[in-house]
Amino acid sequence: MARPQIENGHTDIANELTEAFARCYLTASESRVLWAIIRKTYGWHKKYDRISFTQFEQLTGMNRRHVADALKSLMGRSIVTRRGNNYKLEYGVQKDYEKWVLLPVGVMNRLKNLLPVEATNTIVTQQGNTPLPVEATKSLPVEANTKEKKTTIQKKIVEGRKIAGYMFELPWLNKLVAEYADLNFEAEVTKFEDYQADTRRKLKSPKLALRNWLNIARERAAKAPAASRGARPLPDTKTLKEEWEQ
Repeated sequence: MARPQIENGHTDIANELTEAFARCYLTASESRVLWAIIRKTYGWHKKYDRISFTQFEQLTGMNRRHVADALKSLMGRSIVTRRGNNYKLEYGVQKDYEKWVLLPVGVMNRLKNLLPVEATNTIVTQQGNTPLPVEATKSLPVEANTKEKKTTIQKKIVEGRKIAGYMFELPWLNKLVAEYADLNFEAEVTKFEDYQADTRRKLKSPKLALRNWLNIARERAAKAPAASRGARPLPDTKTLKEEWEQ
């Protein structure tokens, strides 16, 4: 049974930094490599430490190629910093957590389907440092002789929303909502999705199809008696289908 004791060694981390880690999304590989760096630095009361890929492999149980990918990602997100050159590369934790990129671009892309129409565009700044280290492809634990490139890449992530299996950009949807403010937009979108699910038609122009659907809904509302507008129940899918195919 494992019985770790503080007397056998411990790692001091500021509570503020620990709370910042709790708020930061990390992949499994990033987390394992980051904790290896914390162990080799803060665990020895140091800010930086020379850590070979062999040490990373021993601490994380990962192969060096995956370690290299995780390091590249952590440095690109400004969570881990690296200094030195040639055979004297040292790794450390970026304590200024306000510089961290909390969510990687890949995660933003996966989350965009969950964003509501009211969401706004997000600009994610990603700082990239180096390509895949040369030492990741070698069998010997030798630091690569690579030049550290410090570049800043800004990628504008245009958020969107998936409707009936098609992706619509939020700026376009927001404009559409304003244009058809007289309609119950969400209710019409639901009917549109139900209709597409029933017919399983592949749309050549999803934007045009959605706009046509809203135009039909507007015409239908205009034909309704003034006294009943806003109070009548929504028509069922069968009725909408008949109007759509006219």
